[in-house]
Amino acid sequence: MAIKAVSQLPDPIQPLADTDLLFLTQYDADTEQFVSVQLSLGDLKDYVNGGTPEPISCAGATSLIHFPSLTGEWSLAMDGDDLVTGDASDLTNYILVSLDGVLTSDYDGYFRIVNLDTIPHRFHMAPSDGALYGVPDAEGTTPTFQENGDGSLDFCLAAAE
Repeated sequence: MAIKAVSQLPDPIQPLADTDLLFLTQYDADTEQFVSVQLSLGDLKDYVNGGTPEPISCAGATSLIHFPSLTGEWSLAMDGDDLVTGDASDLTNYILVSLDGVLTSDYDGYFRIVNLDTIPHRFHMAPSDGALYGVPDAEGTTPTFQENGDGSLDFCLAAAE
């Protein structure tokens, strides 16, 4: 039996672009939990070629993030789990009702999340078209905040003290 090498993908399969997002799961020794990591195909290529993409670090995190403004629609995920999509008011209501005792939130022109839990949590916020935010700048806000190339935001909130 002869084996034929295929050097080209069949027509129905479309190759991924470097900006296409992939989701991987890895173990976080700090929290002793599995966490989902979102990265682009480009980041995965960097990883395979010797880089080490990691989830946002919780080192130095505080339990608070404070956005001076947050407009438009955002999708909020915590520890790799999608939670809610909506405007800042929707996110706040979801946190207050569904995550009572774990997080608290406030929205009064600014948007604020506070971790009340005994473990740190990693967050990912993905904007819809036209969504805007003010860079977190309040005293005590977590320094782990980062904006990604696709406009999404990642940050870690430390366990409550």
